[in-house]
Amino acid sequence: MNRVRVTLLAVVALAAVGAPLVLLWPIGSSDGPGPPLRAEGGGSDDPPYPYCLPDASPPPRPQASVLPSFPPPPRFGDIGPAFEPIVDALVEVSSLLPTGETTRDGELARVEVSEVLWEEVPDGPHEEEMLPIPVGTILVADDANMWADASEALAEGSQVALGLDLHGTEGAYGGYWAITMDPTEPEVFRGDPWLDQRDTATLRLFLAWEANPFQAMDPVDLIVAWNAEAEVAGDNGPIATAWDSFVGTVVIGIDDGPDLGSAEYWAQAPPECRTMEDAPPGVQEALAEGSLWIRVPASWHDLQQEAVLCVRTPAADQGCDDLALAREYEYLDFVEVYAVPGSPVEVQITKLLDGTPSWIQRVTVATVPWEVFSETGFALVELDPTVSPSAYSELEAAPQLFRNSVARSLTAAEFESYFDGYPRAEPVEDA
Repeated sequence: MNRVRVTLLAVVALAAVGAPLVLLWPIGSSDGPGPPLRAEGGGSDDPPYPYCLPDASPPPRPQASVLPSFPPPPRFGDIGPAFEPIVDALVEVSSLLPTGETTRDGELARVEVSEVLWEEVPDGPHEEEMLPIPVGTILVADDANMWADASEALAEGSQVALGLDLHGTEGAYGGYWAITMDPTEPEVFRGDPWLDQRDTATLRLFLAWEANPFQAMDPVDLIVAWNAEAEVAGDNGPIATAWDSFVGTVVIGIDDGPDLGSAEYWAQAPPECRTMEDAPPGVQEALAEGSLWIRVPASWHDLQQEAVLCVRTPAADQGCDDLALAREYEYLDFVEVYAVPGSPVEVQITKLLDGTPSWIQRVTVATVPWEVFSETGFALVELDPTVSPSAYSELEAAPQLFRNSVARSLTAAEFESYFDGYPRAEPVEDA
């Protein structure tokens, strides 16, 4: 039986179920429950970002009058929030003339290179495809609007540099962007008003950012140094590190926060917005491990389009399963559940937000008392077969009508029997 887990940062892999329940106490304060989801006494209704995505809303971004709206227009697809400086080569140009011819990479232009400012050292399996750059006339393919903007800047007396892709096609280089070589107010051209605004604004803001240790550098010199750094250190050099911090704190408006799985992340995330899979070392050892089988009657299957079934304890979320799995086999299994000793385990129907399980929009449909969960370390929950919720909104409106469930302890042998397909329901055909 093919059983694919849905993600809430998915349930841990199946493990042997014959081991006895282990109780370890206490939960150390540094690894215990994090801050509450909402402050006592009527605090903000917004759960903390980024821990509680997709329920949380990003804070307003600063510099709204300078930066374009984000995310970008749909025509761009998956694109980052800021200027992308890494190129194969950077050259200063003294003139350019669009030819009117086009390739798959854009309109061709004859570009007069006056100086090669930076050129990547060819390396790797495709180095023979990289075209060397002469000082003189070359053909470059790029957006026609970009050529128009760069030509206008040259005509107005600006110095212009051009970022190049050396993996040329049809005998021409590819273009990334053009930039005016202004030491204080560089302007980036990409051929699209949104991209021009994004790249110009983010580069200028970075140059003026008080935490930028490279503020004194000329913008083009900075880009040259940045590319040289990337060739040696990748994303781990000092310029790239400063840029990442700038993008997180200024452009996006919030840092990414601590690393997922770290003790700091666990301490800062509300228990409602963290999953046991991401617990740092030492947390699971302080909890009581057990296993659950949950019977989902056919009368509950209509919820599968908009909700999933999850298990939660006061410590963290224990993972979720797709309700569609119960159409063939009535039982969903959670073989590693880490409970807080003395506290119950909750079974919840969780609303999907654009395909992602919500942390907040949940209805508890069954509670496993601590005595039942801890008796053998194995438990069975049977959802009420006499009710037929057809939508998540029904559960939300009257949750008490759907909590007539049964929870009981199982022996290890009983628990293992469910893995052998007993008892198996007749497959339910989709309507």
